[in-house]
Amino acid sequence: MPPLETNELVATMAHRPSHGRRCFQGLARIALSQLTFPDVENRLHRQVEPQNVSRLVQVFQLDRCLRDDNDHYIDGVVTSIDLDLALGAQSIVLPKHPPQDPESIPRIECAVQCSTGLHRVAAAELFLDDNDKWWTVRLFTEGRLGRKLQQPCRLTHVADQAHLQDDYVRRAEAYQNEGAFLDGYIFWKIRLYHRQGDEDAESRWWSRLTETKRKDLRQLLKNSAIATAFDDMLQWPGLWSCVKLGSLHRLLTMKCANVGLLPTHRPRQPLTDR
Repeated sequence: MPPLETNELVATMAHRPSHGRRCFQGLARIALSQLTFPDVENRLHRQVEPQNVSRLVQVFQLDRCLRDDNDHYIDGVVTSIDLDLALGAQSIVLPKHPPQDPESIPRIECAVQCSTGLHRVAAAELFLDDNDKWWTVRLFTEGRLGRKLQQPCRLTHVADQAHLQDDYVRRAEAYQNEGAFLDGYIFWKIRLYHRQGDEDAESRWWSRLTETKRKDLRQLLKNSAIATAFDDMLQWPGLWSCVKLGSLHRLLTMKCANVGLLPTHRPRQPLTDR
């Protein structure tokens, strides 16, 4: 599981000393041209992968570019001087929490060093109109928290962990979307959210497949017996890693799909000591 994102850091600041609160300054829309990734320049982070950028552009086309969505904010550090100059010119106050109206998040001119969002920003450069290239950033000033944005932060209160669990799953999935998933994992997520009736989450995972794979998988799932057989394996996510959706078209053209070939046709019994 990846380190908790800064949303969790912000959510738990009430339990931290007052000087920790001062590090987080609020939310702002920042021009893509003013977002830099020093860890990439210093070779402490993977380089931009063109194939991954192309995949994200496709995700934006299918699932929209949700740059104002709380789950898709990126984290950045700005100097106090630069931020004061950017805010002071127009007496701007940055919101500390996601507002109901995203349009109320101000756009400011300020150089920001980002710790997340490398591939999202690269894809947005290709996808967005030249006059509309910006992203929503959680701004931090340099300080104890600002210097440790990329370090894990553990929630020490069980109640906090339970309260944030669902939000964390969504944010983790959004953050992980910068990397490619195995076909089987995407398929598992699609069926899991389908069974839960979560259409929005299911749609997000469909968008991570290529057009050809989506078409083939939808055709396969028209066979209710096969769909049910796969659903019976949802409790064993490890079994899905070997699924290769790229070869589905061969199975579909053979027209000889046999549910009996799946391990789910056997009685499912819990493992017990004998």
